[in-house]
Amino acid sequence: MKVWFKALALMTLGTVLAAPVQARPDRYDVSDRFDHQVRLIERGMRSGELTDREVKRLRHEQYQLRDMARDLRHDGYSRHDRRLLDRRMDRAEDHIWQLRNNDERRSHHDKRYQPSPRQDDRDGGRYR
Repeated sequence: MKVWFKALALMTLGTVLAAPVQARPDRYDVSDRFDHQVRLIERGMRSGELTDREVKRLRHEQYQLRDMARDLRHDGYSRHDRRLLDRRMDRAEDHIWQLRNNDERRSHHDKRYQPSPRQDDRDGGRYR
């Protein structure tokens, strides 16, 4: 019984000590946020919510942020750098949201704009 209890205690201790190592709180990775923002831009482009000019502007902002993150990563992230990058990423996401929700739409003559079948059928085919 003593051996069983010691083995169980060692396994529990090992699990408790390994959990913080697996969490890696000292590692700072922003790639998930970049991927999320790129998906938002692509979704806005496909839906017609973003014009070509807006997409170009947002992509430029993403390139600048990636360069900034790469430079900071090369030097090692300090707490100040993390906060600065987080604020810039928040601002970029706000820009994406604002541009996706403004009233500018891509032209219906744009070849990339393809209305859904439901949009084509609303008039019952009367205006074709």
